[in-house]
Amino acid sequence: MSDRSTVSLYIPCYNGEQYIAACIEGVLGQFRKPDEIFVIDDGSTDRTAEIASSYPQVTVIRHEENSGLSAARNTAIRAATGDFVAALDADCHADKLWLYTLLQVMNSLPDSVVGIGGKLVEEFHESPADEFRAIFMSQHKGDEPLTDPGYVAGANTMFRRSALLEVGGYHEAFRTNGEDVLICRKLKARGYSVVYDPRAVVNHQRRDTPASVVRMNWAHWRYPMAILTPMTNLRRVWPRMHMRTTYGVQLVRVIVKMRKYRLLGIGLRCLLVTPFWELRDWWRIKRDKAEERYEQIAKDARTLSLQPLESSAAPLVTHN
Repeated sequence: MSDRSTVSLYIPCYNGEQYIAACIEGVLGQFRKPDEIFVIDDGSTDRTAEIASSYPQVTVIRHEENSGLSAARNTAIRAATGDFVAALDADCHADKLWLYTLLQVMNSLPDSVVGIGGKLVEEFHESPADEFRAIFMSQHKGDEPLTDPGYVAGANTMFRRSALLEVGGYHEAFRTNGEDVLICRKLKARGYSVVYDPRAVVNHQRRDTPASVVRMNWAHWRYPMAILTPMTNLRRVWPRMHMRTTYGVQLVRVIVKMRKYRLLGIGLRCLLVTPFWELRDWWRIKRDKAEERYEQIAKDARTLSLQPLESSAAPLVTHN
């Protein structure tokens, strides 16, 4: 690949006013600067768009309403003009050599490798919730490069744009989690591969409460499973509740074994509360008479639809 490869970088964001400025500052401070920068404001109700628009180097693309993470990613892919599309979560701050490292590694690999993910390091460990996230919800795959990581976490990636368009982009049923797993499966089905390199580092600026980290732990655990096998009947609910309970028991045992007793309350909440959220999902689907719709979405996702993503979009675009 040419050293003159162009890179479009985007930041998907929903109500991220507390993080977005630091994220953009990190992007602007890159040793290898991106050729264009987008912030995809996914229907935020806070000052996200206002803050992002104050940077003349940034193009803000706004969704009229919240459409979900996958839709934001697809909007960026359509708008991008670079050979590569890099993505950075709004609550992350990239190391100065992050983009340079991603591009150097990709330029050294064959064309069949179309994606790369870096290492996400948790910035904060002081509170029990943040320490729990750092230990049990790590979004990286260790300190050694991997040629077959399975998938790369969406917070910190770069893909060849043509490959993303070829496989149809991200499945928009995945509104919050799991889209990174499925896009890597779609690329693999086309004969492509992705790699992981821990030398490309971003720092996670997120701060959690016990309630928010439990919700996020549940979401990370269940996606993409929740889309691929939705809670449309009770035969699926009980095994899923059992799986979640087993996970919770193992989690509490590890916390005790590590003597991280201040995390025990969060672990117990994961064990005693979240299994019943599976039952709640079933009840909501049944209440809304949405079984057929959810099964159709699951069927579509399971078949890994590889229709090309159209390179057109209609959201409001603000150019700075």
